[in-house]
Amino acid sequence: IVRIPKGGAGEQERRQHAYPPDIGAGSSRRESRPDVYSYFDSENRIVALNANYAITQEWAFDAVLSQQKATTQFGPPRVGNPDPAAYLDFTFSSDEVAFEPKLSFKSKQGRTGAVVGAFVKTRDRDDLGEPGSNFVLTADDRASSRSLFADATFELSPSWDLLAAARFQDDRQKRNFSAFDGALVLGFDERNRVFLPKLGATYHHSADANVSLVAYKGYNASGGGVSFISFTPYLFKKETAQTVELVSRTQWLDRTLTANANLFFTQFKDAQISGIGPEGPEDSVYLNAAKVRTQGVEIDLAYQPGARTRLQFALGLLDAKIVDFGSEANNANNGNRLGLAPRVTANIGGSFEVLPRLVVGANAAFVGRRFSEVEN
Repeated sequence: IVRIPKGGAGEQERRQHAYPPDIGAGSSRRESRPDVYSYFDSENRIVALNANYAITQEWAFDAVLSQQKATTQFGPPRVGNPDPAAYLDFTFSSDEVAFEPKLSFKSKQGRTGAVVGAFVKTRDRDDLGEPGSNFVLTADDRASSRSLFADATFELSPSWDLLAAARFQDDRQKRNFSAFDGALVLGFDERNRVFLPKLGATYHHSADANVSLVAYKGYNASGGGVSFISFTPYLFKKETAQTVELVSRTQWLDRTLTANANLFFTQFKDAQISGIGPEGPEDSVYLNAAKVRTQGVEIDLAYQPGARTRLQFALGLLDAKIVDFGSEANNANNGNRLGLAPRVTANIGGSFEVLPRLVVGANAAFVGRRFSEVEN
């Protein structure tokens, strides 16, 4: 999704290429113009093979092999006789193959268990904008991901477990993009190799209550884009996240009440955030913010007062903040909340078995206010 700012130099050219007449960027009115609306047809086909084999009572092997073909065709309006330059006319087509084998172990007695596996995925995507249409482009995208992973729980005593996991991941993306007769050109070949560990411990107070403390690392791959102001390509680095999480799992009232809680803190490095580029306030590009942190709590309650009735409640509180953007043009946003990060989310619901095999339920969800962009 590309955000094209309003106003500024080059506005008329961008509007000519990227917006239908009368509903473009910078227009102060919005009209219903069905003769300029693009229609699209999507097709998605997935074929998957899942194999499971129980080697022994403790050891098992399973594997998933899948292929996915997806095509989206944008076409002309279905009314009137529109100008080809007034609507989007292009096609996205992708072909993805993934394979994930896993070997797992679960002790017949006790809590010790482990899984070891691999994941391989390749994706080929082609984008084509028809000549003479509103959005003339060609794009060739080749991406691959390979990883080895292991996750284990070791029972050290009746009260304590050790949690340990790791993933080594190798991601690569090659992309060649050209649009508007070469006015926008992007080409990059990015590769990320990362080691993602996890370490933690669980204390079992009883069979119905345990507490875990876990620390782990995550990441998002690097990428690139094109400035719609200067028409120059740019790259952004991968982002990494260090998380510490305190987890509680308990059951009460003869296990009719389940109460779960998560308390977490995440420190981001080089967080990928939309900000102001080198061409000024109208130049919206993706940047790497130097320091971002999020913290919050999640609470989940489930109560079953009888065999036929179940009630549920969940609450999430989130504080997501930019600590230091690390960019002179964007440091005014230091201390702001991340976009699209509501402070409060909640839901409440329940179900009742009216008759055997007939259950009636209801659920209500609430999402608090949030900002659409980091400028708040």
